[in-house]
Amino acid sequence: MSQRLADASVAARAKQALARHRTLRRFDFSPSAVRGRLVLRGDVDTREQYREAERVAAALDAVRAVTNEVTVDGRPVTSADPSSAGTAYHTVRRGDTLSEIARRYGVSVQQLRRLNDQTSSLQPGERIRVR
Repeated sequence: MSQRLADASVAARAKQALARHRTLRRFDFSPSAVRGRLVLRGDVDTREQYREAERVAAALDAVRAVTNEVTVDGRPVTSADPSSAGTAYHTVRRGDTLSEIARRYGVSVQQLRRLNDQTSSLQPGERIRVR
């Protein structure tokens, strides 16, 4: 129980720190924490804002690690960006197909299926892992 309270406190402090930051305050972030490991979600306009959000969150006491799942203009920051994490996600839009998504991220359809428990049909708004 005390760990859950500590994690909720870390997530709340991260949200407050991001809301106080002058270039990030207009964005809606949804941080969550488990055992001091913060997962940062939201959407920003630029890669610099993406990196700044991670820096702000990582600077907080009790944050042991940050997984940055923030998107830039609705798109995940891919590993082609040297400053990005290895894991990337894609939010499905109407008309997207697995083959188009695989081509966009340079992976195979089979790899997408493995990463997403054999996903075969896509729903708009669904978030799938691409790396």
